[in-house]
Amino acid sequence: LSMRQKHCYGVGHIQNDLIAYAGFSYLLVFFTKVVGISSGNTGIIFLTGQVANSVLSPAVGYACDRFRVPFLGRVGHRKAWHLIGVLIMAGSLPFLFSPCLPCSETSSEWVALIYYTVVLVATNFGFTAIEISHLSLLPKIAVRSTDFVKLNSLRTAWMFLSGIFVYGLMWILLGESSGENLSHDQWREFMSLGLIISGLGIFFAGMFHIGTKEPKKDHGKLACNHRDPERRGQQEKISKAYHWFKRQEFYTLCLVFMCTKVVINMSNSYFPLYLVDALHFEKEAIAYFPLIVLVSSSLFSYLSKKITRYIGNKMSFCAGAVGVIGAYTWFYIQPISSKQAVYGASVLMGGGYSLMLVTMLTMLAEMINHIDKESGAFVYGTASLVDKLANGIIIAVIQEFYPKADR
Repeated sequence: LSMRQKHCYGVGHIQNDLIAYAGFSYLLVFFTKVVGISSGNTGIIFLTGQVANSVLSPAVGYACDRFRVPFLGRVGHRKAWHLIGVLIMAGSLPFLFSPCLPCSETSSEWVALIYYTVVLVATNFGFTAIEISHLSLLPKIAVRSTDFVKLNSLRTAWMFLSGIFVYGLMWILLGESSGENLSHDQWREFMSLGLIISGLGIFFAGMFHIGTKEPKKDHGKLACNHRDPERRGQQEKISKAYHWFKRQEFYTLCLVFMCTKVVINMSNSYFPLYLVDALHFEKEAIAYFPLIVLVSSSLFSYLSKKITRYIGNKMSFCAGAVGVIGAYTWFYIQPISSKQAVYGASVLMGGGYSLMLVTMLTMLAEMINHIDKESGAFVYGTASLVDKLANGIIIAVIQEFYPKADR
């Protein structure tokens, strides 16, 4: 696998990474403080979007494994689904961070709720198609066992660099706006954020499609034999996707996938609100503190290959989880009088969930490679179902029972 193809594969998820960081970090802030939607209704928007996403995930995963897209066969089976996701995201994302088009001063809040829910569901469909097709392509192009770690490290590094770009851009946009607190006056800054990340995502998606070649023949046996001679002839085949439900490791790694994504998404969603509502930082803090988290994450993503080489994937995952728990404990006991100490907790949190993410993706890809690469998209789709449903429920519950923005 050439270095060029590795890097082109690595940038194939940037469009999703940009919207993931912008969405989970700033949609709660945008809806409650800029658009003026109540915390409870904001929770409904998130829950509806995530429920729709959770239903779409296994459906898209199954379709990605079984169905070829008409007129896009020459692009590649999984790359065709990736391209569909790119086009849907390009058409819906700019509206997500823009003012409500059908709303007026006399409109009910339900108009905005329905409008943003529809836009979010469309965006989530595109997001799911990109995510599952990109993840399921990894076992198809990896030739050696080291390729799994390398490709996941590149993918994760680009993910964190995307976050650094989003937070840096938001820092610049908010720094140029007037006022110390977030309000409806910042709608232009949020709209600019949506338009810029949409254009940049399309650019990197083009690089992925130009530079990544989807193999027509399976590398599975070659990868399995090269990685571990003792496994020759031992790669099992799962004739039907539902046979995955008979395997214990499938449930274990789906749970690990869900927990990792919940940690990352909840951190991104509520860290900005924690900074401005609990510690009373200025509005620019919602950009530069997450930026610190991402710099730490990028560093640990780079070091993850060396760390896993010495202590293995499972111990690396546990070490990252301990770091995240330590950071959350720090946040909980942090007094306002010494709020600058949150810098240290931010570094710890970023490093912790970076290790969790890299090792989780590596373990999941290796399981698929050992058992059945042809149904890999179904595995990622099912894992995404659990992840997105959990995220939606958690956000809805928090927004409903602890609506700080309304107090």
